[in-house]
Amino acid sequence: MPLTYSRKTLFFNSLMEHIAYVLFLFRSLCLKRRPDNQQKCILLVEPFGMGDVLSLSVILDPIKSKFPDSEIYILTKHGNKNIYASDSRIAHTFTAPIPWSKLSGQKKGSFSEWKQLLTVCKDIAKLKPDIGLDTRSEIRSQILMLLCNCKNRIGFKNYLNTNINVKGLLLTKAVDKPTVLHRYHMNRLLVEKGLDVNIGNLFFPTYKPIFETLPNKTEQTSILIHIGARWEYRQWKVENWIELIKKLSLESNLEISITSGTTEIGMLDNILEHTSITGEASDYKQLANKIKSTDLLICLDSGPMHLAQTLGIPVLALFGPGDFDLWQPIGQKDKTCFHKQSCNPCLQHVCIKPDRPCMSFISVEEVYNQAKELLKVI
Repeated sequence: MPLTYSRKTLFFNSLMEHIAYVLFLFRSLCLKRRPDNQQKCILLVEPFGMGDVLSLSVILDPIKSKFPDSEIYILTKHGNKNIYASDSRIAHTFTAPIPWSKLSGQKKGSFSEWKQLLTVCKDIAKLKPDIGLDTRSEIRSQILMLLCNCKNRIGFKNYLNTNINVKGLLLTKAVDKPTVLHRYHMNRLLVEKGLDVNIGNLFFPTYKPIFETLPNKTEQTSILIHIGARWEYRQWKVENWIELIKKLSLESNLEISITSGTTEIGMLDNILEHTSITGEASDYKQLANKIKSTDLLICLDSGPMHLAQTLGIPVLALFGPGDFDLWQPIGQKDKTCFHKQSCNPCLQHVCIKPDRPCMSFISVEEVYNQAKELLKVI
């Protein structure tokens, strides 16, 4: 079932598309007459979270196979600047403040933020991108592609797994897709239909950064637990993490460690105080190295889940209010703990069942048993 937005949101999205079409009509006609570069310049626009940006990794090799001499660029927000810093398939990651992708605060943006964003678009426009890809089908991303002078602008006719549809007025090629589709398959479908690339099955890893020297592997099986999530309603109770760690610690030949983002340091300290394992908060580079070095990641519906997924590391993910069909890990050895509720998926702005939120249906015993099952096959 697709995520349903209000009629007001649908109206303003349609209005924004039509206004932008009128404002950028002359520019789009000029771009249409511009000759292509001999060496293809391709821009991927993804202004949202870590998982969204990592999902682009599944289309990099197909694009390179179609255009081997191409240079691929990414436009995203500042928080994602390190994701492809050491991936040789990406020529450069342009970052800017993206007001509408904030989790909180002033989503309208300050004058300074808008100025920075427009300056970055001007810098990209100098590259004269031949192709711009909007894998979300988001009107604001399509406007960014026009501001960046993308000659060919490719996107879907509907926004992710939702009821928001677009007419494709800002695109040179609008692609149809099923109403409900996993994000990785969605991205690859856009490349397949939009760029006429023949794509086979999806194999992991799809994310291929250059890592620093990784620690030597011991004979023990290692589990890394990441307790962070971008949204409050995706969190699992601290006492559940503590109980899970204590149960896993009784298993033989297991090395357990824990990490988090900077916003969960208080939770992390609480867990470390009541368990005997080691752990610390990690920045992106440290997190990538820790996940690459582990045998199993236990985490929430979060960016680290996608980091492990795209690195080919087995994942046990705890899902709650997010869009399970859009984001569930799909590796052969991956598992999830998820109890679908009638209100799922939701926008996560407020919980309509605060007395029994969906994450409360996931028990420690269930996670423990799923982890033991995974440990048998890795």
